[in-house]
Amino acid sequence: IECKWTYTGRCDPAEMGGIDMSLQAFVSRLMLRYTFKRRLSKNPTVEYVRMMNTVAEAGFRMKTSMPDIKIESAAFGGVAVELLSGENADASRAILYIHGGAWITGSPQTHRSITRRLARLTGFPVFAVDYRLAPEYPWPAALDDCMNVWEALSERGLLPQNVAVAGDSAGGNLTLALALKLKAE
Repeated sequence: IECKWTYTGRCDPAEMGGIDMSLQAFVSRLMLRYTFKRRLSKNPTVEYVRMMNTVAEAGFRMKTSMPDIKIESAAFGGVAVELLSGENADASRAILYIHGGAWITGSPQTHRSITRRLARLTGFPVFAVDYRLAPEYPWPAALDDCMNVWEALSERGLLPQNVAVAGDSAGGNLTLALALKLKAE
């Protein structure tokens, strides 16, 4: 792939078929294409995909440390949760974060670069759910885990309107599924 980089360090969108991306995004995309995605095309096992996800995440992990964000392991509703919070976090509000990973991979640890930033930028505690993964735990185990954490936060005294639910990829799907389940109940 050839691309003409502008003085801003971004690829000329005309060269990329209308896609505007930074040099860092361009290099990351190439690296994923020629390492991770190539290996996935050979019908890998779930264990191999999980290992590759962990390796890829380590390469993209946020390099800056955030000593002001405390990370604790906890259990809410019988589900493992990683709690990230700043020194002056507003305990009356929270973010329930559900990680992505195609329901078979990922964890709060692999998504720390996102959850740390959320905790820092919002000033709210972030509860990253370590839901059970497929295929060992088929649907609706992941949704049940998210629901258990939601209920535990409610029992802790957090009002529903003060809890934001967020997620990426499969976690985004679980976010919507959780909202629909809460609506139905």
